[in-house]
Amino acid sequence: MTKIYSVINEKGGTGKSSTAVHLAVGLAKRGRKVLVCDLDPQGNSSHFFTGIIKHQRGLASGLIGLLTAEEIALTTQYKDLDILPGGPELADTNTKLMGELCREFKLKNLLEGFTDKYDNVIIDTAPTRSILTTNVIVATNTAIIAVHPGTWDLHGFQSCLENINSIRVSCKVEIKIGLLLSRMTRNKVSKDAEAMLRKNFPALVYRQTIPESTKIQEALGRQLTAFEHTPDHAAAQAFTNFLNEIIINEQSQQRVA
Repeated sequence: MTKIYSVINEKGGTGKSSTAVHLAVGLAKRGRKVLVCDLDPQGNSSHFFTGIIKHQRGLASGLIGLLTAEEIALTTQYKDLDILPGGPELADTNTKLMGELCREFKLKNLLEGFTDKYDNVIIDTAPTRSILTTNVIVATNTAIIAVHPGTWDLHGFQSCLENINSIRVSCKVEIKIGLLLSRMTRNKVSKDAEAMLRKNFPALVYRQTIPESTKIQEALGRQLTAFEHTPDHAAAQAFTNFLNEIIINEQSQQRVA
């Protein structure tokens, strides 16, 4: 059964796109068939995997019914990893969907059937609360909230968590939530925030954290992941450990089911 993950937060700068890219590539390197969906108008994931941001045949057209997922999908530089690209066109999609019936289910309906051939779908998201965000939550099995543990960032996390729980009830969807501490530094603010989150949300916070690292930015700037750019660096090891944690959680859920 296809497992769909979204990387989400209503605040920017929390490492959502880099997490989505590393999770997708890491899973593909483990022999899984992976699909990336870029629902962010900034198009960072699309640029990483295709070299361009603006796509004439992208998710914006799919969500309003002009194209199917099959017509949108592109192969990437990685074996067994495809993408449904996003980009600036998505900025107008919220307005276009406002009057649509069942607008919260457009992404879920677009992916239905098409994703059966994939083991995992990874959705990159915009740092906003919108119809697109609602679509992501409805289509997702597990929402990974990327949290940069600073004072203002925690407010964004709380708002995101409340929104997910609200949509979970109103749209009657089952969704698991995980908190990934991203862009971590070892100053007192980060340490205190991490301690607070682990105390108040012990079942949600992933054991692994992702460090703030220029190596990650260097790699992405060269259209590489930390796995290829600096495989022995702490950043690459952190993403590897996080990937292991994701896989172990999947296996545990399968045993329970």
